[in-house]
Amino acid sequence: MKNYERYKKMTSEKYNRRGISYLLMGAPANHFVVPYLTGIHNERILDVGIGYGRWYDDYFLRDNSVTGYDINPELGKELGIEIICGNATELMALNQKYDRVVSFFMTEYLNADELRDFVKGAFSCLKPGGVLGFSIIVDKGVGKLYVSGARIKGIKKYAYDENVIVGILDDTGVHNRSIKLINSIFNRRFAAWIELKNEKEK
Repeated sequence: MKNYERYKKMTSEKYNRRGISYLLMGAPANHFVVPYLTGIHNERILDVGIGYGRWYDDYFLRDNSVTGYDINPELGKELGIEIICGNATELMALNQKYDRVVSFFMTEYLNADELRDFVKGAFSCLKPGGVLGFSIIVDKGVGKLYVSGARIKGIKKYAYDENVIVGILDDTGVHNRSIKLINSIFNRRFAAWIELKNEKEK
C-alpha cells in the first residue's frame, strides 16, 4: 500500500476535486453508495480507509456508531470520531467486533495477496450475523482505463477480473456472499461491490 502514502500530504480540497475521474466514476459511485448507506441504522460500523469521510452525512447521522481505520488518521481528524491507525492488511490483529465492516474504493491499492489478507482480516472483525462490504475496481471497461491512467502517473493501482475475485472469495470459505456491478456514466463496468455475511448465530 505504499502509494497510499501520498495522501499524507493531500488536502481535503484537492482530494474532493471534481475532475474527469469524478464525472466518470465518482458520481455513479455516489448513486450506489448513498442509497446503500442510508439504509443502515443502529449499527456499529468499521470504515476501512475512511480518509476524509466522503460519505459522512449519509450514515453517521442515522444512529450508527462509526469507527474509522486508516493508514493516516490525520485525514479524518475533522470528523470527530475515533480513527484507528493501521494497515488494511493487518485487521486480523484488531481485537474489536462490528455489525458491519465497509471499505469504499480503497482496495485498488492492494495487490492480490494484500487483498486476500484484507478480506480475511475484515471478516474476522464481524460479530455473528455481521456483514462485510467493499468495492473492487474491475479489470474491464472504465475500471481498466482508470488503473492504467493511474499507473501512467506513477501511482500503482490494481483492478481484478471476475475469476480472481471469485478465487479470493473462495479462499475465505464464506458461502453467503453477493457481487453487484457498478457502472460508469457510459454504462461501462468499472467496479464491483462485494458483500460477505457472517452466518454464525448471534
